[in-house]
Amino acid sequence: MPRLTWGSIGERFFEIGIDRGVLYPKVGPGVPWNGLVSVQEKSSGGSPKPYYYDGYKYLNTIAMEEFMATIEAFSSPVEFDRCDGVFSINNGLFATSQPREQFGFAYRTRVGNDVDGTDLGYKIHLIYDALASPSGNNRSSISSGNAPSTISWDVTTSAPFVNGFKPTAHLVIDSRYTPELLLVALEQILYGDDIHDPSLPSPDEISNFMATHEGSFLPYRTNLATYPVGINSAASANTLGIFNGRDYGTGGAGSYSLVTEVFDTPAPEINQYLRKTWSGTPSSNADSGFSLSLGNATSGTSTAGFAVSQGTTYTFTMWLRPSSTGKTGGFKGVWRNSAGSIISTFTESEVLNENVWNKIIKTVESPVGATSIGLSGDISGGTLWAIGDTLDGTGLIFEVSSVIDDYFMGSTAPIPYERRFEWAGSALASKSTMYLSTYILPPTTLHITDLGFGEYSAFGNAITLIDENLFSIDDPSVVDNGNETFTIHY
Repeated sequence: MPRLTWGSIGERFFEIGIDRGVLYPKVGPGVPWNGLVSVQEKSSGGSPKPYYYDGYKYLNTIAMEEFMATIEAFSSPVEFDRCDGVFSINNGLFATSQPREQFGFAYRTRVGNDVDGTDLGYKIHLIYDALASPSGNNRSSISSGNAPSTISWDVTTSAPFVNGFKPTAHLVIDSRYTPELLLVALEQILYGDDIHDPSLPSPDEISNFMATHEGSFLPYRTNLATYPVGINSAASANTLGIFNGRDYGTGGAGSYSLVTEVFDTPAPEINQYLRKTWSGTPSSNADSGFSLSLGNATSGTSTAGFAVSQGTTYTFTMWLRPSSTGKTGGFKGVWRNSAGSIISTFTESEVLNENVWNKIIKTVESPVGATSIGLSGDISGGTLWAIGDTLDGTGLIFEVSSVIDDYFMGSTAPIPYERRFEWAGSALASKSTMYLSTYILPPTTLHITDLGFGEYSAFGNAITLIDENLFSIDDPSVVDNGNETFTIHY
Protein backbone atom coordinates (compact mmCIF):
# COMPACT_ATOMS: atom_id res chain seq x y z
CA MET A 1 0.00 0.00 0.00
CA PRO A 2 1.47 3.42 -0.95
CA ARG A 3 2.21 6.06 1.67
CA LEU A 4 -0.71 8.30 2.61
CA THR A 5 -0.93 11.67 0.93
CA TRP A 6 -2.99 14.70 1.92
CA GLY A 7 -4.58 17.42 -0.16
CA SER A 8 -4.24 15.63 -3.51
CA ILE A 9 -5.57 17.51 -6.53
CA GLY A 10 -9.25 16.77 -7.01
CA GLU A 11 -9.69 15.41 -3.46
CA ARG A 12 -10.28 18.68 -1.61
CA PHE A 13 -14.04 18.32 -1.22
CA PHE A 14 -16.60 20.70 0.25
CA GLU A 15 -20.37 21.20 0.37
CA ILE A 16 -22.10 24.50 -0.29
CA GLY A 17 -25.51 25.97 -0.93
CA ILE A 18 -29.07 24.74 -0.84
CA ASP A 19 -31.68 24.66 -3.60
CA ARG A 20 -34.49 22.58 -5.12
CA GLY A 21 -36.60 22.59 -1.98
CA VAL A 22 -39.74 20.47 -2.32
CA LEU A 23 -42.63 20.09 0.10
CA TYR A 24 -44.54 16.80 0.02
CA PRO A 25 -47.82 17.45 1.88
CA LYS A 26 -49.82 14.67 3.46
CA VAL A 27 -52.34 14.86 0.64
CA GLY A 28 -51.52 15.87 -2.93
CA PRO A 29 -48.39 16.07 -5.07
CA GLY A 30 -45.12 17.68 -4.12
CA VAL A 31 -44.75 21.43 -4.66
CA PRO A 32 -41.66 23.66 -4.92
CA TRP A 33 -40.54 25.45 -1.79
CA ASN A 34 -39.42 28.83 -3.10
CA GLY A 35 -37.49 31.20 -0.90
CA LEU A 36 -35.67 28.46 1.01
CA VAL A 37 -32.69 29.97 2.85
CA SER A 38 -31.20 27.18 4.94
CA VAL A 39 -31.77 23.84 6.61
CA GLN A 40 -29.84 23.28 9.80
CA GLU A 41 -29.60 19.53 10.34
CA LYS A 42 -29.53 18.35 13.94
CA SER A 43 -30.17 15.22 15.90
CA SER A 44 -31.31 14.23 19.36
CA GLY A 45 -30.27 11.14 21.22
CA GLY A 46 -27.29 9.18 20.05
CA SER A 47 -25.49 9.65 23.34
CA PRO A 48 -23.41 6.78 24.74
CA LYS A 49 -24.82 4.87 27.68
CA PRO A 50 -22.14 3.04 29.70
CA TYR A 51 -22.66 -0.02 31.90
CA TYR A 52 -20.36 -0.91 34.80
CA TYR A 53 -19.64 -4.11 36.66
CA ASP A 54 -17.38 -4.26 39.75
CA GLY A 55 -16.35 -0.69 39.04
CA TYR A 56 -15.26 -1.31 35.41
CA LYS A 57 -17.00 -0.29 32.25
CA TYR A 58 -17.92 -3.46 30.38
CA LEU A 59 -20.41 -2.15 27.82
CA ASN A 60 -21.03 1.09 25.97
CA THR A 61 -24.23 1.39 23.95
CA ILE A 62 -25.63 4.19 21.84
CA ALA A 63 -29.12 5.51 22.46
CA MET A 64 -31.55 5.83 19.56
CA GLU A 65 -30.89 8.87 17.42
CA GLU A 66 -33.63 11.04 15.94
CA PHE A 67 -33.27 13.47 13.05
CA MET A 68 -34.20 17.09 13.66
CA ALA A 69 -33.79 20.26 11.61
CA THR A 70 -34.47 23.96 11.51
CA ILE A 71 -35.86 25.27 8.23
CA GLU A 72 -35.38 28.94 7.42
CA ALA A 73 -37.09 30.58 4.46
CA PHE A 74 -38.46 33.89 3.22
CA SER A 75 -41.80 32.18 2.60
CA SER A 76 -43.49 28.81 2.51
CA PRO A 77 -45.84 27.19 -0.01
CA VAL A 78 -49.57 27.55 0.57
CA GLU A 79 -49.66 23.78 0.96
CA PHE A 80 -47.45 24.16 4.04
CA ASP A 81 -50.17 26.11 5.92
CA ARG A 82 -51.79 22.99 7.35
CA CYS A 83 -48.33 21.75 8.38
CA ASP A 84 -47.93 25.06 10.24
CA GLY A 85 -51.32 24.77 11.94
CA VAL A 86 -53.04 27.27 9.64
CA PHE A 87 -56.37 26.11 8.20
CA SER A 88 -58.54 27.93 5.69
CA ILE A 89 -62.04 28.77 6.88
CA ASN A 90 -63.33 30.41 3.67
CA ASN A 91 -62.74 33.33 1.34
CA GLY A 92 -59.29 34.20 2.63
CA LEU A 93 -60.11 33.72 6.32
CA PHE A 94 -57.62 31.46 8.14
CA ALA A 95 -57.50 29.97 11.62
CA THR A 96 -54.13 29.46 13.33
CA SER A 97 -53.09 27.16 16.19
CA GLN A 98 -54.78 24.16 14.56
CA PRO A 99 -53.45 20.58 14.66
CA ARG A 100 -50.29 20.41 12.56
CA GLU A 101 -49.97 17.85 9.80
CA GLN A 102 -46.86 15.82 9.07
CA PHE A 103 -45.08 16.36 5.78
CA GLY A 104 -42.17 15.18 3.67
CA PHE A 105 -39.41 17.45 2.51
CA ALA A 106 -36.52 17.41 0.02
CA TYR A 107 -33.66 19.76 -0.74
CA ARG A 108 -30.38 19.67 -2.59
CA THR A 109 -26.87 20.68 -1.54
CA ARG A 110 -23.92 21.12 -3.89
CA VAL A 111 -20.68 19.12 -3.66
CA GLY A 112 -17.49 20.69 -4.99
CA ASN A 113 -13.74 20.24 -5.10
CA ASP A 114 -10.63 22.16 -6.07
CA VAL A 115 -10.91 21.14 -9.74
CA ASP A 116 -14.60 21.33 -10.66
CA GLY A 117 -15.65 24.00 -8.19
CA THR A 118 -19.30 23.62 -7.23
CA ASP A 119 -20.13 21.54 -10.32
CA LEU A 120 -18.65 18.26 -9.09
CA GLY A 121 -21.97 16.83 -7.92
CA TYR A 122 -24.81 17.24 -5.46
CA LYS A 123 -26.72 15.49 -2.70
CA ILE A 124 -30.48 15.15 -2.56
CA HIS A 125 -31.76 15.06 1.01
CA LEU A 126 -35.09 13.35 1.71
CA ILE A 127 -36.89 14.02 5.01
CA TYR A 128 -39.78 11.82 6.15
CA ASP A 129 -42.69 12.24 8.59
CA ALA A 130 -41.63 15.70 9.68
CA LEU A 131 -43.61 17.83 12.13
CA ALA A 132 -43.01 21.59 12.40
CA SER A 133 -43.19 23.23 15.82
CA PRO A 134 -44.47 26.78 16.33
CA SER A 135 -42.04 29.60 15.63
CA GLY A 136 -42.14 33.29 16.41
CA ASN A 137 -42.44 35.92 13.69
CA ASN A 138 -41.10 39.41 14.31
CA ARG A 139 -43.21 42.03 12.52
CA SER A 140 -41.62 45.47 12.23
CA SER A 141 -42.39 48.76 10.54
CA ILE A 142 -41.00 49.42 7.07
CA SER A 143 -37.99 51.71 7.14
CA SER A 144 -34.89 52.48 5.09
CA GLY A 145 -32.93 49.84 7.00
CA ASN A 146 -35.45 47.01 6.55
CA ALA A 147 -34.50 43.73 4.96
CA PRO A 148 -36.98 41.01 4.04
CA SER A 149 -37.66 38.94 7.13
CA THR A 150 -37.21 35.20 7.26
CA ILE A 151 -39.31 32.59 9.03
CA SER A 152 -37.96 29.50 10.74
CA TRP A 153 -39.47 26.25 11.89
CA ASP A 154 -38.01 23.64 14.20
CA VAL A 155 -38.73 20.23 12.76
CA THR A 156 -38.85 16.86 14.48
CA THR A 157 -39.42 13.54 12.76
CA SER A 158 -40.87 10.09 13.33
CA ALA A 159 -38.40 7.78 11.68
CA PRO A 160 -40.00 5.18 9.38
CA PHE A 161 -38.59 1.68 9.13
CA VAL A 162 -36.04 0.83 6.45
CA ASN A 163 -35.65 -2.85 5.66
CA GLY A 164 -32.29 -4.06 6.92
CA PHE A 165 -31.45 -0.82 8.76
CA LYS A 166 -32.51 1.07 11.84
CA PRO A 167 -35.42 3.48 11.33
CA THR A 168 -34.38 6.80 9.82
CA ALA A 169 -36.15 9.94 8.66
CA HIS A 170 -33.23 11.24 6.57
CA LEU A 171 -31.96 9.68 3.34
CA VAL A 172 -29.24 11.17 1.14
CA ILE A 173 -28.65 10.44 -2.57
CA ASP A 174 -25.14 11.37 -3.73
CA SER A 175 -24.98 12.06 -7.47
CA ARG A 176 -21.26 11.16 -7.54
CA TYR A 177 -22.07 7.51 -6.88
CA THR A 178 -25.44 7.13 -8.58
CA PRO A 179 -25.62 5.99 -12.24
CA GLU A 180 -26.65 8.97 -14.34
CA LEU A 181 -29.73 7.41 -15.90
CA LEU A 182 -30.91 6.03 -12.56
CA LEU A 183 -30.53 9.51 -11.08
CA VAL A 184 -32.58 10.97 -13.94
CA ALA A 185 -35.33 8.42 -13.29
CA LEU A 186 -35.31 9.09 -9.56
CA GLU A 187 -35.53 12.85 -10.09
CA GLN A 188 -38.48 12.31 -12.42
CA ILE A 189 -40.24 10.70 -9.45
CA LEU A 190 -39.20 13.31 -6.90
CA TYR A 191 -39.70 16.38 -9.10
CA GLY A 192 -42.30 15.07 -11.55
CA ASP A 193 -42.46 15.28 -15.33
CA ASP A 194 -45.06 15.79 -18.06
CA ILE A 195 -46.74 12.53 -17.07
CA HIS A 196 -46.21 12.01 -13.34
CA ASP A 197 -46.80 14.30 -10.35
CA PRO A 198 -43.90 14.87 -7.93
CA SER A 199 -43.98 12.30 -5.12
CA LEU A 200 -41.85 11.07 -2.24
CA PRO A 201 -41.54 7.26 -2.18
CA SER A 202 -41.10 5.56 1.18
CA PRO A 203 -37.56 4.73 2.34
CA ASP A 204 -38.10 1.07 1.45
CA GLU A 205 -39.38 2.01 -2.01
CA ILE A 206 -36.36 4.26 -2.57
CA SER A 207 -34.03 1.50 -1.36
CA ASN A 208 -35.55 -1.10 -3.66
CA PHE A 209 -35.60 1.35 -6.56
CA MET A 210 -31.91 2.17 -6.17
CA ALA A 211 -30.96 -1.48 -5.80
CA THR A 212 -32.89 -3.10 -8.60
CA HIS A 213 -34.69 -0.65 -10.84
CA GLU A 214 -33.58 -0.40 -14.44
CA GLY A 215 -36.83 0.85 -15.87
CA SER A 216 -38.86 -0.96 -18.48
CA PHE A 217 -37.05 -2.16 -21.57
CA LEU A 218 -38.52 -2.07 -25.05
CA PRO A 219 -37.19 -3.91 -28.11
CA TYR A 220 -35.27 -1.46 -30.27
CA ARG A 221 -33.32 -3.49 -32.84
CA THR A 222 -33.51 -7.16 -33.82
CA ASN A 223 -30.76 -9.02 -35.64
CA LEU A 224 -32.54 -11.66 -37.71
CA ALA A 225 -29.34 -13.62 -38.37
CA THR A 226 -29.57 -16.99 -36.66
CA TYR A 227 -25.83 -17.75 -36.84
CA PRO A 228 -24.30 -14.26 -36.89
CA VAL A 229 -20.70 -15.34 -36.19
CA GLY A 230 -20.63 -18.46 -38.33
CA ILE A 231 -21.27 -22.18 -38.17
CA ASN A 232 -19.45 -24.94 -40.03
CA SER A 233 -22.51 -26.49 -41.61
CA ALA A 234 -24.85 -25.90 -44.52
CA ALA A 235 -27.76 -23.46 -44.34
CA SER A 236 -31.30 -24.70 -43.74
CA ALA A 237 -34.58 -23.27 -44.96
CA ASN A 238 -35.57 -19.80 -43.71
CA THR A 239 -32.37 -19.22 -41.72
CA LEU A 240 -29.71 -16.56 -41.96
CA GLY A 241 -26.09 -16.93 -40.93
CA ILE A 242 -22.55 -17.48 -42.17
CA PHE A 243 -22.55 -21.02 -43.54
CA ASN A 244 -20.28 -23.30 -45.55
CA GLY A 245 -21.38 -24.59 -48.96
CA ARG A 246 -20.20 -21.73 -51.16
CA ASP A 247 -17.82 -22.48 -54.07
CA TYR A 248 -14.05 -21.88 -54.04
CA GLY A 249 -14.21 -20.30 -57.50
CA THR A 250 -14.31 -22.12 -60.81
CA GLY A 251 -12.24 -25.27 -60.43
CA GLY A 252 -11.01 -24.32 -56.96
CA ALA A 253 -10.98 -26.53 -53.87
CA GLY A 254 -10.61 -26.12 -50.13
CA SER A 255 -12.14 -26.65 -46.71
CA TYR A 256 -14.08 -24.82 -43.99
CA SER A 257 -13.29 -24.51 -40.28
CA LEU A 258 -14.85 -22.66 -37.37
CA VAL A 259 -12.23 -20.66 -35.48
CA THR A 260 -13.30 -20.14 -31.85
CA GLU A 261 -12.06 -18.59 -28.63
CA VAL A 262 -10.12 -15.88 -30.44
CA PHE A 263 -9.72 -12.16 -29.94
CA ASP A 264 -8.60 -10.99 -33.40
CA THR A 265 -12.19 -10.10 -34.25
CA PRO A 266 -13.84 -6.82 -35.30
CA ALA A 267 -15.97 -6.44 -32.14
CA PRO A 268 -15.27 -7.36 -28.50
CA GLU A 269 -18.36 -9.56 -28.16
CA ILE A 270 -17.31 -11.68 -31.17
CA ASN A 271 -14.95 -14.54 -30.37
CA GLN A 272 -15.34 -16.77 -33.43
CA TYR A 273 -15.49 -16.69 -37.19
CA LEU A 274 -15.88 -19.09 -40.12
CA ARG A 275 -12.77 -19.61 -42.22
CA LYS A 276 -12.36 -21.18 -45.63
CA THR A 277 -8.92 -22.25 -46.82
CA TRP A 278 -7.97 -22.92 -50.45
CA SER A 279 -6.20 -26.15 -51.35
CA GLY A 280 -6.66 -25.79 -55.11
CA THR A 281 -6.28 -22.72 -57.35
CA PRO A 282 -9.43 -21.71 -59.27
CA SER A 283 -9.48 -20.43 -62.86
CA SER A 284 -11.80 -17.60 -61.72
CA ASN A 285 -13.10 -16.27 -58.44
CA ALA A 286 -16.74 -16.56 -59.51
CA ASP A 287 -19.12 -17.29 -56.62
CA SER A 288 -16.44 -17.75 -53.96
CA GLY A 289 -17.30 -16.51 -50.49
CA PHE A 290 -19.87 -17.59 -47.90
CA SER A 291 -23.45 -18.77 -48.13
CA LEU A 292 -25.70 -16.64 -45.92
CA SER A 293 -28.97 -18.41 -46.71
CA LEU A 294 -30.49 -20.90 -49.11
CA GLY A 295 -32.01 -19.76 -52.38
CA ASN A 296 -29.00 -17.65 -53.40
CA ALA A 297 -28.45 -19.27 -56.81
CA THR A 298 -29.05 -16.84 -59.66
CA SER A 299 -31.05 -19.40 -61.62
CA GLY A 300 -33.81 -21.92 -60.96
CA THR A 301 -36.53 -21.76 -58.32
CA SER A 302 -36.32 -22.04 -54.54
CA THR A 303 -38.70 -21.42 -51.67
CA ALA A 304 -36.06 -22.10 -48.99
CA GLY A 305 -34.66 -18.57 -48.73
CA PHE A 306 -35.13 -16.27 -45.77
CA ALA A 307 -38.67 -14.88 -45.45
CA VAL A 308 -39.12 -11.16 -46.11
CA SER A 309 -41.96 -8.73 -46.78
CA GLN A 310 -42.38 -6.75 -49.96
CA GLY A 311 -41.69 -3.03 -49.96
CA THR A 312 -39.60 -3.20 -46.76
CA THR A 313 -36.18 -1.64 -46.26
CA TYR A 314 -33.49 -4.00 -44.96
CA THR A 315 -29.93 -3.29 -43.92
CA PHE A 316 -27.33 -6.02 -43.60
CA THR A 317 -23.67 -5.87 -42.65
CA MET A 318 -20.87 -8.37 -42.10
CA TRP A 319 -17.09 -8.48 -41.91
CA LEU A 320 -14.80 -10.25 -44.39
CA ARG A 321 -11.04 -10.74 -44.03
CA PRO A 322 -9.10 -12.11 -47.03
CA SER A 323 -5.47 -13.10 -46.53
CA SER A 324 -4.35 -11.96 -50.00
CA THR A 325 -4.48 -8.74 -51.98
CA GLY A 326 -6.68 -7.61 -54.82
CA LYS A 327 -9.97 -9.20 -53.80
CA THR A 328 -13.31 -7.47 -54.44
CA GLY A 329 -16.59 -8.54 -52.98
CA GLY A 330 -19.66 -7.80 -50.93
CA PHE A 331 -23.27 -8.97 -50.76
CA LYS A 332 -25.14 -10.76 -53.53
CA GLY A 333 -28.90 -11.09 -53.13
CA VAL A 334 -31.71 -12.84 -54.98
CA TRP A 335 -35.32 -11.74 -54.40
CA ARG A 336 -37.91 -14.47 -54.97
CA ASN A 337 -41.70 -14.63 -54.99
CA SER A 338 -43.98 -17.12 -53.25
CA ALA A 339 -43.47 -19.62 -56.10
CA GLY A 340 -39.69 -19.42 -55.65
CA SER A 341 -39.12 -17.65 -58.96
CA ILE A 342 -36.51 -14.92 -59.21
CA ILE A 343 -37.88 -11.36 -59.24
CA SER A 344 -34.57 -9.49 -59.29
CA THR A 345 -30.99 -9.62 -58.02
CA PHE A 346 -28.48 -7.16 -56.59
CA THR A 347 -24.77 -7.06 -55.80
CA GLU A 348 -22.57 -4.91 -53.55
CA SER A 349 -18.91 -5.03 -54.49
CA GLU A 350 -15.88 -3.16 -53.13
CA VAL A 351 -12.14 -3.62 -52.83
CA LEU A 352 -11.19 -5.63 -49.74
CA ASN A 353 -7.96 -4.95 -47.87
CA GLU A 354 -5.89 -8.01 -47.02
CA ASN A 355 -5.38 -9.31 -43.48
CA VAL A 356 -7.79 -6.81 -41.92
CA TRP A 357 -11.51 -6.93 -41.26
CA ASN A 358 -13.54 -5.19 -43.96
CA LYS A 359 -17.08 -4.16 -43.05
CA ILE A 360 -19.44 -4.52 -45.98
CA ILE A 361 -22.86 -2.88 -45.88
CA LYS A 362 -25.99 -2.99 -47.98
CA THR A 363 -29.32 -1.21 -47.57
CA VAL A 364 -32.02 -2.21 -50.02
CA GLU A 365 -35.80 -2.24 -50.36
CA SER A 366 -37.47 -5.52 -51.22
CA PRO A 367 -39.39 -5.40 -54.50
CA VAL A 368 -43.12 -5.86 -54.96
CA GLY A 369 -44.03 -9.55 -54.69
CA ALA A 370 -40.89 -10.55 -52.77
CA THR A 371 -41.45 -13.19 -50.09
CA SER A 372 -37.89 -14.46 -49.59
CA ILE A 373 -34.27 -13.55 -50.17
CA GLY A 374 -31.28 -15.70 -51.05
CA LEU A 375 -28.13 -14.04 -49.74
CA SER A 376 -24.38 -14.65 -49.97
CA GLY A 377 -21.18 -12.91 -48.96
CA ASP A 378 -19.65 -12.97 -52.38
CA ILE A 379 -16.09 -12.69 -53.76
CA SER A 380 -16.27 -12.65 -57.54
CA GLY A 381 -13.50 -10.33 -58.68
CA GLY A 382 -9.86 -9.45 -58.17
CA THR A 383 -6.77 -11.62 -58.21
CA LEU A 384 -7.22 -15.38 -58.16
CA TRP A 385 -7.19 -17.31 -54.92
CA ALA A 386 -3.97 -19.25 -54.34
CA ILE A 387 -3.31 -22.42 -52.38
CA GLY A 388 -3.15 -21.56 -48.68
CA ASP A 389 -5.20 -18.39 -49.00
CA THR A 390 -7.93 -17.90 -46.40
CA LEU A 391 -11.16 -15.93 -46.16
CA ASP A 392 -12.75 -15.23 -42.77
CA GLY A 393 -16.32 -14.11 -42.19
CA THR A 394 -18.20 -13.04 -39.05
CA GLY A 395 -20.53 -10.47 -37.51
CA LEU A 396 -23.59 -10.73 -39.75
CA ILE A 397 -26.49 -8.38 -39.06
CA PHE A 398 -29.75 -8.49 -41.01
CA GLU A 399 -32.42 -6.12 -39.75
CA VAL A 400 -35.49 -4.19 -40.81
CA SER A 401 -33.95 -0.74 -40.96
CA SER A 402 -32.68 1.99 -43.22
CA VAL A 403 -30.06 3.00 -40.63
CA ILE A 404 -26.53 1.61 -40.43
CA ASP A 405 -25.79 1.17 -36.74
CA ASP A 406 -23.25 -0.50 -34.46
CA TYR A 407 -22.88 -4.25 -34.31
CA PHE A 408 -24.63 -6.19 -31.57
CA MET A 409 -25.74 -9.68 -30.70
CA GLY A 410 -27.20 -11.40 -27.65
CA SER A 411 -23.76 -11.62 -26.02
CA THR A 412 -23.05 -7.89 -26.25
CA ALA A 413 -22.31 -6.47 -22.80
CA PRO A 414 -25.29 -4.56 -21.35
CA ILE A 415 -25.11 -0.91 -20.36
CA PRO A 416 -26.79 -0.59 -16.94
CA TYR A 417 -30.03 1.40 -16.95
CA GLU A 418 -29.68 2.01 -20.69
CA ARG A 419 -29.67 -1.11 -22.85
CA ARG A 420 -29.47 -4.87 -22.70
CA PHE A 421 -29.21 -7.68 -25.24
CA GLU A 422 -30.80 -11.12 -25.45
CA TRP A 423 -30.70 -14.19 -27.64
CA ALA A 424 -34.09 -15.47 -28.76
CA GLY A 425 -32.84 -19.00 -28.13
CA SER A 426 -29.42 -20.59 -27.87
CA ALA A 427 -26.41 -18.28 -27.80
CA LEU A 428 -24.70 -17.87 -31.20
CA ALA A 429 -27.51 -19.88 -32.79
CA SER A 430 -30.60 -17.66 -32.72
CA LYS A 431 -31.87 -14.19 -33.42
CA SER A 432 -30.92 -11.46 -30.95
CA THR A 433 -32.59 -8.27 -29.79
CA MET A 434 -31.34 -4.99 -28.34
CA TYR A 435 -33.63 -3.52 -25.69
CA LEU A 436 -33.53 0.15 -24.71
CA SER A 437 -34.60 1.35 -21.29
CA THR A 438 -37.54 3.71 -21.02
CA TYR A 439 -35.00 6.09 -19.52
CA ILE A 440 -33.77 6.40 -23.10
CA LEU A 441 -37.18 5.96 -24.73
CA PRO A 442 -39.67 7.53 -22.28
CA PRO A 443 -43.23 6.15 -22.37
CA THR A 444 -45.26 7.89 -25.04
CA THR A 445 -47.64 7.26 -27.90
CA LEU A 446 -45.76 6.04 -30.95
CA HIS A 447 -46.78 5.84 -34.57
CA ILE A 448 -45.73 2.56 -36.10
CA THR A 449 -45.96 0.93 -39.49
CA ASP A 450 -47.34 -2.55 -40.06
CA LEU A 451 -44.59 -4.67 -41.64
CA GLY A 452 -47.11 -7.19 -42.88
CA PHE A 453 -46.16 -10.26 -40.87
CA GLY A 454 -47.38 -9.56 -37.33
CA GLU A 455 -44.57 -7.24 -36.37
CA TYR A 456 -44.19 -3.49 -36.53
CA SER A 457 -41.57 -0.85 -37.13
CA ALA A 458 -41.15 2.16 -34.86
CA PHE A 459 -38.82 4.84 -33.46
CA GLY A 460 -38.56 6.86 -36.68
CA ASN A 461 -35.81 5.80 -39.06
CA ALA A 462 -34.18 3.53 -36.47
CA ILE A 463 -36.68 0.80 -37.33
CA THR A 464 -37.08 -2.22 -35.09
CA LEU A 465 -39.34 -5.23 -34.71
CA ILE A 466 -41.91 -5.06 -31.97
CA ASP A 467 -44.17 -7.90 -30.82
CA GLU A 468 -47.72 -6.61 -31.07
CA ASN A 469 -48.71 -8.64 -27.99
CA LEU A 470 -46.71 -6.20 -25.81
CA PHE A 471 -48.99 -3.31 -26.66
CA SER A 472 -52.57 -2.25 -27.24
CA ILE A 473 -52.86 -1.16 -30.85
CA ASP A 474 -55.52 1.14 -32.27
CA ASP A 475 -57.15 0.69 -35.65
CA PRO A 476 -55.24 2.17 -38.58
CA SER A 477 -55.45 5.94 -38.47
CA VAL A 478 -53.48 6.85 -41.59
CA VAL A 479 -52.94 5.00 -44.84
CA ASP A 480 -50.03 6.34 -46.87
CA ASN A 481 -48.88 4.58 -50.04
CA GLY A 482 -50.29 1.33 -48.74
CA ASN A 483 -48.56 1.55 -45.34
CA GLU A 484 -50.99 1.56 -42.44
CA THR A 485 -49.95 3.74 -39.49
CA PHE A 486 -51.11 2.56 -36.06
CA THR A 487 -50.97 4.16 -32.63
CA ILE A 488 -49.66 1.90 -29.86
CA HIS A 489 -49.85 2.42 -26.12
CA TYR A 490 -47.64 0.80 -23.49
